[in-house]
Parts: sequence; structure tokens; C-alpha cells
Amino acid sequence: MAKSITIFLADDHTVVRAGLRALLESDEEISVVGEAENGHVAFESIMKLKPDIAILDISMPEMTGIEAALGLKKNNVKTKILFLSMYTDDEYVVSAINAGAHGYIVKQSASSSLVDAVKHVKSGRVYFSPEISNAVVSLQNEKGQIRVTRSEDVLTHRELGVLKLLAEGLKNKEISERLFISTKTVEKHRENIRRKLGINDVAGLTRYAIEKEIV
Repeated sequence: MAKSITIFLADDHTVVRAGLRALLESDEEISVVGEAENGHVAFESIMKLKPDIAILDISMPEMTGIEAALGLKKNNVKTKILFLSMYTDDEYVVSAINAGAHGYIVKQSASSSLVDAVKHVKSGRVYFSPEISNAVVSLQNEKGQIRVTRSEDVLTHRELGVLKLLAEGLKNKEISERLFISTKTVEKHRENIRRKLGINDVAGLTRYAIEKEIV
């Protein structure tokens, strides 16, 4: 039986790639057509091979998985991107989706979910590990791209914490002491919150926090 799903693997650890290849090719539908140990080689190889799916680690030498995916997206390469990473932070998930990801798997759960994720993505669906699925409220296809709507308008966990304390009436210095961060970092978080929500005054941020049941 001919293998119907072609895969390209990119991870900077040889042992990890070998394990992933063995796992994937144990399925009769999947064939790994290439590998790379850094993002630059991955980008160049995927441009040439045009596999169905590229499984990319986020953190790689020379070019990150995110940068490689953005390059492929810019060049209108139809290969679907499935990120495989140890990171569960919202920032990484959102960056991956903005780079055109069709899926995001946490490495710790790869052995039990990778083959299923590949088949989901090949069929036109998306796949996110349960560890990060709470950060992703909804995904939809629009003009061939994946768009994401996340809880609290893409505020990070730390920004939500700062917003909560702001709404409770705390000043920057009090927030910095409560969260064990510098006042400069608090100011940066406040700037990000205002920019993302389009709300520039504390009263408006407080109303928003109440409406969203953050406080």
C-alpha cells in the first residue's frame, strides 16, 4: 500500500528526530521524506520537497521554527505546519498560530498524539494538545488561513494578573511587589494591555475586567 501522507521533520536533536520518524512510519499511511536539524535547512528543504506536513520544533539554531513557517507562508507554500514544542506558554502558541500553524503539540504528549495530529491536519482540521487547548477558544478557516480568537483578547497569563490587580485598585508599585516584578515591567504589561484591548484609562480597564469576570 502506497504511503499517502508525506512528512518533513525538523528538530535540532538527532535522537528526537529518530524517535519521531520511527513513531510516524509505524503507521502505514505516513512517510517521512526529509529531516533537518536547524530552521534554515528545514525552510530550504520544505521549499523544494513540498511535503504535505512539516513538523517543526520552535527552538532551533540559525532560524526558529516560527521564522521558517513565516518564510513558507510568505512564499505561499501549501505545506501544512504542525509545531512540536516543549513550550506551553500562550505567547508561543499565539506566535505559532500567527505563523500559519495548523496544529501545536506539546512534546511530552507526542508519543500518544502525534500520529492522530498528523491525520487531523492532513484532513483539513486543526489539532492542539490538551495542555494548551484552554488558551485557544476557537479556530476557523478563512481564505485558506487559520485565525484564532483567544480568551481575554490574547492577553497573556501575566497580563491578566496585572489587569486583575489594576481593576482592584492597586498602583504600579503595589502590583510589582505583589507579583515580584519590577515597576518597569508592570508599566510594560500595562502598555501591552492597553494596546491589545484598545482601552487607555483605568476606569475602562476596570469595567472590562468586571465584564469578563476577571475580578
